[in-house]
Amino acid sequence: GEIIKRYGPEEGIDIPADLAFGPDGSLYAGLYPGFDGDAILRLAPDGTVTGMPLPPIIWPVMTTEDGRLFAGLLIENDMIVELDPDLQTPPRSLVSNGVFIHLREGPDGMIYTIKWFDGEIVRFDPDAPETVETVATGLTLPFNLAFDSQGQLYIIMGVDDATDAVARLDLTTGEPEILATVHSLLYGLAIDSKDRIFVSSVDDGAIFEVLKDGNIRMVSPGGMTLPSDVEVIERPDGESLFLADWGAWQEYDTATGELRSSRHGTWWPGTLTNPDTIAPFGDNLLLASSENQQIQIWDPVQQQEVLLIDQPGVDNAIGFAGAIVATSFESKNVVSIDPAAPEQQTVLAADLAYPLGLAADAGNLYVGDFLAGQILQVVADSVTLDSPKLIAEGLQGPEGMALTGDGRLLVVESGANRLSIVDLASGQVSTLIPELGILNDVPRSRPQHYFFNGVDVSPSGMIYVTADEPNVIYRLPLPPQ
Repeated sequence: GEIIKRYGPEEGIDIPADLAFGPDGSLYAGLYPGFDGDAILRLAPDGTVTGMPLPPIIWPVMTTEDGRLFAGLLIENDMIVELDPDLQTPPRSLVSNGVFIHLREGPDGMIYTIKWFDGEIVRFDPDAPETVETVATGLTLPFNLAFDSQGQLYIIMGVDDATDAVARLDLTTGEPEILATVHSLLYGLAIDSKDRIFVSSVDDGAIFEVLKDGNIRMVSPGGMTLPSDVEVIERPDGESLFLADWGAWQEYDTATGELRSSRHGTWWPGTLTNPDTIAPFGDNLLLASSENQQIQIWDPVQQQEVLLIDQPGVDNAIGFAGAIVATSFESKNVVSIDPAAPEQQTVLAADLAYPLGLAADAGNLYVGDFLAGQILQVVADSVTLDSPKLIAEGLQGPEGMALTGDGRLLVVESGANRLSIVDLASGQVSTLIPELGILNDVPRSRPQHYFFNGVDVSPSGMIYVTADEPNVIYRLPLPPQ
């Protein structure tokens, strides 16, 4: 399970969505959503890197045994195209209207693909693409597929909103036979020359082998994938750190680092997939997702959703005075939402440049303006101010914020790549951690702040802050005033 080599920006790899190897050893990667737009990249055996821009949104990439190259474009363009393996000539459109994810060449020379939203697997002759044949229908969220050396087709599919499965698909009847289930959000599926089946997990980056008896062997253990926001909550026997980790939320013991509980995202409709921020809300968790544009209240004990709110442009949410307070990069507002009647929303601050960070105590609410570089007080002594009060300015991209309880405010300055502390009385800003390690290059599909970096102070007085570039959470004591 040891990682032999990582391919990253130095090799031209830029947010790969799918990979395929050509018969000459070339590695092709679909770059979605690349910093410079969608593209397909070729890394030749001699190390030469070439690329070709493509319309959005590229996802699956596939090569055939004779070296032909195919890719799928989702949502906006929704088609399968054939590409020149040397990436010299324009792509040729083959099949459209299907939201096709993942492509495989079958033993019959046909191309097999998944129509994700339709729950179907279809196939077509790449030289006669006008005829598309349905292989299986009525599948629950099929996501990936692969053939073994005997021509048997295997798929990843959903079982319920907490479980995915690896199944063998009967090509005659279209019926799946489940081989193994995993409480993970499965993504990758590969079968080696010995017909060993491997799958990968989105929520923690783990890689498993599916054994012939249906058991699972861990090949490469998972962990954090993209740490975003943190919240430390006291327990009767210690403290728990809750982490929003893009494809999941996780609970860690702050003393041992042990994973106590977690909940991965899901492809199931209507449920939050990729949390940016996490906060307590009574005995529940409050999650916000800019990608899904949703706010969710989740019961971590019963492992079930309490409330789901569609909130356009949401990028952060916390609990305050019994309500949900949320920021929106789309409306430029800070709003208070009644959880009993989510359609009832009160604007607390309007027309900000880019409201993002939030911090509050019993009667005071602060917001960080990401573009203006300001910390503003919106509520003082439980009274909403007619206009926000300027607390501090000159910050560079304030994101996560946390009150220290002694008149100071911790702020992640993503634009300056540091953790700072603000004196709320004077507005003075001091650096706590320089060179924090924050991803700042923003791809096309993400909001301007890219991914959220959060900070919190534990009841025992320790600071916890995420750094998404090195993929770590830092801990340090709160310095005295």
